[in-house]
Amino acid sequence: MKITTKIFGETIYSQEDGLTFDTETISFNGITNPCSGMIFEGLNSKQIEASEYLINSLELLDKKAREIFLEIYAKEAEMVAPFVNEHFNDYGDEVREMIFKKLQITHQDDKAFLENMEFGSFYISEDDTTNGAEITMDYNLI
Repeated sequence: MKITTKIFGETIYSQEDGLTFDTETISFNGITNPCSGMIFEGLNSKQIEASEYLINSLELLDKKAREIFLEIYAKEAEMVAPFVNEHFNDYGDEVREMIFKKLQITHQDDKAFLENMEFGSFYISEDDTTNGAEITMDYNLI
């Protein structure tokens, strides 16, 4: 089945193999970075149409996700802090220093971390509850 997207152009989805998109540079919501994605195998034509719609809505979905990240942080920082701490601390001093340098900060700043996350990849699969398609969006900073 043919899929046409704003980012990745025209390509063919195979129900047996799925579809992997080559990395493209995107600029969403003021942040430019590489992005890749895939659609899992076994989806029907209705799910593929939904997948195409989701891919063409990535910038809007990214904007909404960023708003939600910051809303949750504003209301429940103690819930978000462990997520940010994991990324600041679990990868060691070298990665932490890379994060500080990229964000131009000298100490951990959860809000700066959340505001500067890059949308790096997506995965579309069958939504078991609706028999539709669902998207998982993956963010990173480094």
